[in-house]
Amino acid sequence: MTVLMMFAACYGVWQLTMLASATRTVRMPLLILGVVTGLYGAGMLALGLQLAYTRGVAALTGDSVAEIVRTASYTTDPLIEELAKVAPFALLALLHRKVRAQWGLTDFLLLGAASGAGFALVEQLLRHAGEAANAARAGRSRAGRSCGASASSRSGACPTC
Repeated sequence: MTVLMMFAACYGVWQLTMLASATRTVRMPLLILGVVTGLYGAGMLALGLQLAYTRGVAALTGDSVAEIVRTASYTTDPLIEELAKVAPFALLALLHRKVRAQWGLTDFLLLGAASGAGFALVEQLLRHAGEAANAARAGRSRAGRSCGASASSRSGACPTC
């Protein structure tokens, strides 16, 4: 499943690259690096900033972390995520004059889309991370039954074993 999700993210970036092929100057390997930047850089930066914000506000106000997380999910977290996605490329454009002179708006748009694709990938992977443990737990509960009876039978025991 993870490999398919990675393929889908890179395929979306490839489609945008083909649409913008007449005006872009960045090459595909750099765009794949943009996906990796979104996956590892922006994803972890946003996660760290969101954890620091929610825990800090909870410590200052005395409210529960769950309440702060619920409120932050529609107030500050989207802003933090967008800033984390654009930060590497904004920093690159501000610090390197050659990049600023060579890249056009299309190049920054493609790199932003690549970073967003990597960030979406890390969001989906983190969202579904707990499902693997649930699947393993369900597999262990069925593995002990030799006849294949489900664990949801009335008595909880296999009627034929």
